[in-house]
Amino acid sequence: IVFPNNTNSANERQKVESYLGLKYGITLPYNYMASDGSVYWNTTANAGFNNNIAGIGRDDLAGLVQKQSKSINTGSQVIMSNGSFAVSNSSNTSAFDVDNQFLIWGDNNLTGITSLIQTVNYVRTNRVWAVKNTGGYSKTTDLLLPTSIKSGDVYLVLNSNSAFPSGTSTLIPLTTVVVVDNVSYYKIALSASQVATDFYFAIAEND
Repeated sequence: IVFPNNTNSANERQKVESYLGLKYGITLPYNYMASDGSVYWNTTANAGFNNNIAGIGRDDLAGLVQKQSKSINTGSQVIMSNGSFAVSNSSNTSAFDVDNQFLIWGDNNLTGITSLIQTVNYVRTNRVWAVKNTGGYSKTTDLLLPTSIKSGDVYLVLNSNSAFPSGTSTLIPLTTVVVVDNVSYYKIALSASQVATDFYFAIAEND
């Protein structure tokens, strides 16, 4: 990789490293920046969730079309896919509507459980994922969560607030299990409207 020798070389380097970070699921310690200079993951705005960062997106100038991804870090890492998850990024036939659309996620890396109060009481994982939408991405999106995070009668919990205030969460049963590279995952298709804005998710079970 060659970086230009000019006054903007720091930004150019950041753009290249952002490309590599998104393409290979590498967590970077600074903002992820598209080739036009716009930021699609802000580490300050997402403080507390800068662990295990990965994402999908399209950046035409960089030649990036990442349709499915997960963090390369060890441990229980989630997968997301534009449309139906496929055996590889190249075999995924889904497309982004326009240039510079991104759906990026990171988590707080916490362990343990905490209460989640709805009409019925649940407990949810302290581990919470933040998902940030840039450029109006709005597609049916497969989400795969390792069953090792929590097994049994479990639910995906969605909320626009990372604190999951009482009675405000959407709970979706996780019933479909698939195996990818010898790892067992719950698989669920999120609707275009569910991913069209920033959101947070966790995993819950009956208390």
